[in-house]
Amino acid sequence: MTERLRLVLLTDMTQAVHSALKRELEDALSPVNATVEQIMPYYESHDKRIREAEHGLNDYSDRLTSAEAAIAALQSDNAFLKGKLDDLKNQSRRSILRVVGIPENLEGSDPVKLTTEFFDEVLGTNFFPRFLVLLRAHRVGPKPSGVSEAKQTRPRTFLVLFYFFQDKQRIINRRKQELYFRRHHVFFHEDFCAELGKKRAAFKDVKSLLYRKEVRFGLLYPAWPDPGHP
Repeated sequence: MTERLRLVLLTDMTQAVHSALKRELEDALSPVNATVEQIMPYYESHDKRIREAEHGLNDYSDRLTSAEAAIAALQSDNAFLKGKLDDLKNQSRRSILRVVGIPENLEGSDPVKLTTEFFDEVLGTNFFPRFLVLLRAHRVGPKPSGVSEAKQTRPRTFLVLFYFFQDKQRIINRRKQELYFRRHHVFFHEDFCAELGKKRAAFKDVKSLLYRKEVRFGLLYPAWPDPGHP
């Protein structure tokens, strides 16, 4: 009987303590619950905004990927078109030869006549297989005068346009040797755009070495070395 009473009292005390603790916890957590209830709308609002932002970022990421692909395609097209434009510009200049070293004021009013005589004197009258025909010839840059003429150390370059491309190429392919025109050192080089000129200039050291070793070689258009050919 005593044991049963003890169990009953123990059960009642446990329930009483549990109830008391529950009330205390509810009273203690009541402000927290109230605060949480106040915060929940803000949390739900922020959660919605975050989800919308994530969706927007995903959309921008897809659009950015598409834009990058479009830019890469445009860059590729631009490089291709630039290469084509440079090639067209260089092709249009393939019959033009730059002549360096002709003294100033020799041409008078007829530079074509002077340059025709120049090639006959420098290369010989039998150098070309046909009568030499030049379409146009002019110097590069303004004519020096007064103080500027006194300061000038090198005459302006001549640009000479040949009627036959083969005549101009024959000059380029001739056996290299120093040339003089009326006791003035002269030389030739082709008229290329700056970009192609840089590519061909990259072979300068190699060409100098081959010249010293008397090795025959050529540099094909646009910039391809051709050993064994002048």
